Amino acid sequence: MVVGLRLSLVALASLLVVAPVLAAVPSPPSPKVRIDAIYGHVKEAAATAATQDELTQKVTAEFDALLDYQAFSARTLKVSWGSLSPEQKATFIDRFKKLVIRTYAKKFEPKVEFSVEYRGEVAFDNDDKTQATVKTTVRGKKDVAADVDYLMAWAEKDGKKTWLAYDIIVDEVSMALNWRGQFEKIIAKEGFDSLIAKIEKKVSNTP
Repeated sequence: MVVGLRLSLVALASLLVVAPVLAAVPSPPSPKVRIDAIYGHVKEAAATAATQDELTQKVTAEFDALLDYQAFSARTLKVSWGSLSPEQKATFIDRFKKLVIRTYAKKFEPKVEFSVEYRGEVAFDNDDKTQATVKTTVRGKKDVAADVDYLMAWAEKDGKKTWLAYDIIVDEVSMALNWRGQFEKIIAKEGFDSLIAKIEKKVSNTP
């Protein structure tokens, strides 16, 4: 009886030690912090860039930090992704990254100020709040507005946890889903290399 009581006390003590450790695990910060930072850098880039190309170059580093290009790419090529070789995946991610940045940067203009509003609170997509949707509206000159929403996940990058975007929705159109239909059709009809060539042409702005 005494032995059993001692074991119970030991077990209870162990729980008391473990519980604070578990409780001490911090919740992810709001993904709004990441989006605020991105918009701050884009505003600075728009204010100082002389051309659209310069603006794009200025925001590239910030988007490299924000976007999970592998998850974004896999979401875009959902049908074909599993059949691609590691080399093909790496090639697609590299070209796709340039397309995403170029497309996003075109929503802003050099020397043109814009404002950002959040549409409601962050919508968390799971119970542990590690997936979220952040909805914003960007207003430019003459009050022209566009809704720009970010699908985000609390994930690891460069050895630390951070909020990463794996899709951007502009005026209710998902970049990933919109491109998926186009890209998968090209792969099916013309092959992967043809898709890469078409993306490169679009990014380089050649006629």
